[in-house]
Amino acid sequence: MNTMDLVILVPVLFGIIQGLFKGLVKELTSFAVIIIGIYGAKLLNSPVANMLENVASFSPQMARPLAFLFSFILLAIALFLLAQLFDKTLSIIQLGGLNKFLGAIVGGLKYLLILSILLNVFDAIDERFHLINKTTKEESLTYSVVLKAGPELWKEVKDKKLDNKGNNNQQNKIENRQSK
Repeated sequence: MNTMDLVILVPVLFGIIQGLFKGLVKELTSFAVIIIGIYGAKLLNSPVANMLENVASFSPQMARPLAFLFSFILLAIALFLLAQLFDKTLSIIQLGGLNKFLGAIVGGLKYLLILSILLNVFDAIDERFHLINKTTKEESLTYSVVLKAGPELWKEVKDKKLDNKGNNNQQNKIENRQSK
C-alpha cells in the first residue's frame, strides 16, 4: 500500500462513516436534492419569475435567476423535511440500524464514484504532464480499481438501456409478425 492508496481510501472511508451517521434516507436525499432541485427549479422558473416581476416589481433579468434560486432552495428544504420525517419513521419502526448500514454502503459508493470521475480526469491530465510516476500507479492497490469503477458503472447502465431497447424492438418485431 502506498500514498496513492491512502489518498483514495481516506475519502471512501469518510463517505462510509458519513453514510453510517446520516443513514440511507439522508444519503439518497442528498442525491435527490441535486437532481430534483435543478429539474424542479427549471420547471418552476417561469411562473415564479413572473410572480417576482408582477408582485415584487423585479426586472426580468433579476427575476429569472432569483426565481431559480428561490425554487431550488424551497424544493431542497421540502425534500430534507420529507427525509427527516421518513428517517424518524424508520427509527420508530426499528429499522434505524438497517438505514444506517445501507447509508454506509451508499455513502462509500458515492465517494467511490466521485473519486473515479476525478481520477479519470486526473489520469487524462497525467498522460500528458506525467505528474505521478507510472510505477506508483502500478504499485497502488486501489488506483486501477477505482479508475475503472466509474466507466464500468456507466457501461453497465448504458448496456442495460441498449438491452432494454433491443429487447423491446425484438418483441415488437415478433408481435408484428404474429399480427400479419
